[in-house]
Amino acid sequence: MPFRDDLIERTIEQLSQILSRMLLHQTSYAELESFVQETYQKFTGIDGKILRQLSSQDILNTLSTTGQVDKEKAYLIAALLEAESVISEQDQESLKLKALDLYLEVALADSGIEDTPQRIQKLAKELEGFILPKVTEFRLMDYDLKQGYYAQVEDRLFDLKARWGIETVKDKGLEVYSYLSKLSHDELEKGGLSQEEVQSGMKDFLS
Repeated sequence: MPFRDDLIERTIEQLSQILSRMLLHQTSYAELESFVQETYQKFTGIDGKILRQLSSQDILNTLSTTGQVDKEKAYLIAALLEAESVISEQDQESLKLKALDLYLEVALADSGIEDTPQRIQKLAKELEGFILPKVTEFRLMDYDLKQGYYAQVEDRLFDLKARWGIETVKDKGLEVYSYLSKLSHDELEKGGLSQEEVQSGMKDFLS
């Protein structure tokens, strides 16, 4: 889907060009850092140093009006955070995590921005060795449900139960199994589960 906001689309294209030149050693980290900081200020009104200290939810709140996240602006800020993780020596994990949270919100809001799933997959893989916050884990589960990755959702649910205990994930698990139980045999099969596995999985989860 093309961006509705031409300025955001041009800014993302500029960011992509700077990253490409940097990979070819045709420009320095300084150009990327300068561009990122100027763009943070332009689109959020917040200095980059302050924005990096905000939580993912605080950033999303900053990008919201009347309770709705500006999907294209959130995608842009996520792309900036992801780009900044390339040049950061201390905050790579934090920057990638915030970028992932924003991309997930963009995807869950049906933005239609075509490369969002690829960006989510890349960052989720890069963060595999880290313990993610509960809110991020739950966003990933919501995203996987939306994408139809049902077996993957169940695997994540049982992993979280083993790590955190049933009480921490019980409500989320019931929400997941309520959703899965309403799907047809064919829908579940495409996502790697059967109706029998959903029923037995729910019993095992609650036991």
